[in-house]
Amino acid sequence: MASTAQQWLSQLKVALIEKNTTSLAALAAEVPSFCNAQEAEAARYLSQEAVLLLQTLQDEAGLSMQQIKKSLQFLHATERPKSRRLDITS
Repeated sequence: MASTAQQWLSQLKVALIEKNTTSLAALAAEVPSFCNAQEAEAARYLSQEAVLLLQTLQDEAGLSMQQIKKSLQFLHATERPKSRRLDITS
């Protein structure tokens, strides 16, 4: 039967593969005690990978937000000015 630490490591691996930030946060909140150096080393390595993944996702989100902002600015710049007068001739 797998120990709590081994189950946690397996769940962390799955969360990393799936890029599941919700699971990563939950797992980070409940880190178990490790029975041996091998488990602790695996946890350290996987935790570093999780940090890198989160930084990458944060950077990608920032770039997406900048692109959306530029697109909105373009749309507003190409929009016809709104007339404040009632135009009955068109």
